Amino acid sequence: MNNGLTTTKQPTDIAGLLEANRNALLQALPKSIKIDRFLRVAMNAIARNPDLQKCTASSLFGAIMQSAQFGLEVGLMNQAHLVPYWNSEKRSFEAQFQIGYLGLRHMAEWYGDVEDGDAQVVYELDEFDYELGDTPSIHHKPAKGQSRGDVAYYYAWAKPKNGKIKVAVMSRQEVEEHRDKFVRKTKQGDYSPAWTKSFDAMGIKTVMRKCYKLVARSPQLREAIALDELQEVQIPQGLGVELAQEQLTTMRQSNQDKMKQLQQSEAQPEGQGAPSHDGPHESGSPEGSDSPLAPQLTADSVCQQFALVEEMFEWSNLANSWQHEAHLHSDDDRAKVKAAAEAAKKRLGRKK
Repeated sequence: MNNGLTTTKQPTDIAGLLEANRNALLQALPKSIKIDRFLRVAMNAIARNPDLQKCTASSLFGAIMQSAQFGLEVGLMNQAHLVPYWNSEKRSFEAQFQIGYLGLRHMAEWYGDVEDGDAQVVYELDEFDYELGDTPSIHHKPAKGQSRGDVAYYYAWAKPKNGKIKVAVMSRQEVEEHRDKFVRKTKQGDYSPAWTKSFDAMGIKTVMRKCYKLVARSPQLREAIALDELQEVQIPQGLGVELAQEQLTTMRQSNQDKMKQLQQSEAQPEGQGAPSHDGPHESGSPEGSDSPLAPQLTADSVCQQFALVEEMFEWSNLANSWQHEAHLHSDDDRAKVKAAAEAAKKRLGRKK
């Protein structure tokens, strides 16, 4: 599945990716959302967050495309957000899609999972009671006056088109326990700004998600809930993987072409045509060598190949280049190649 991505070579920056795949985004968006506004809002969200600017372009595009497919705008009206996430395996920042509580409600109503519902914060001075069982109900009468006390509960209810009302209630303490159990902290030991600056919004979304799990029938709402749970525990969502693979394949092919050109230029003496691979090995080449290019390789050219290997993240090419070390007869050359190989190996080890 290509999600409507163009088949031409994809740009490597997010602005270029969005423009190159403008038609795919346009097809994904509902008619009520204008493509120019959608792209402008997304780019503004990235510009406001320095950590998002560190994220891979493919993951940013994947999260934005997911938002478009759900019919939500990122960064506005608590519908959806782009959240930076450090992928320790890939050693890079990636963007994840995070739905807001208003986005959940919008999707539940838009896709027909819910015909009516609400979610609210309950304060200590409010009149509040609820019942579960076969006839769940909620009674909430907000206290009058400016001060209603501290937050006591969060609740959500939903009425599916064909079914009974569903209710979910969580105390503030239960929301905190949920956060402490499932939400991963940053390297600094803090929770994300969503929890530190907008705790009530996260509390509402947590209880709403709990309620909507009971009524979700559309694949879109189920997917949105699943992606949100993955984001909460910072498990990679896999958005933009296909695009990233396409970009990696293009990069590898380009670097393979560079390596072939480098080998051919080293193998071909100045003023002569390409050497024949059918004849015997040149004088001085190791007997039984399976590479007719090896005798002409220099220490500098092998080190250049290691640089290409670093870009390609290919251990096999590292091994192939290492074999050329045997064809370098100078101790200085061998030392130079060995140092370059060890440096490339360390760099590759950090990136794998």
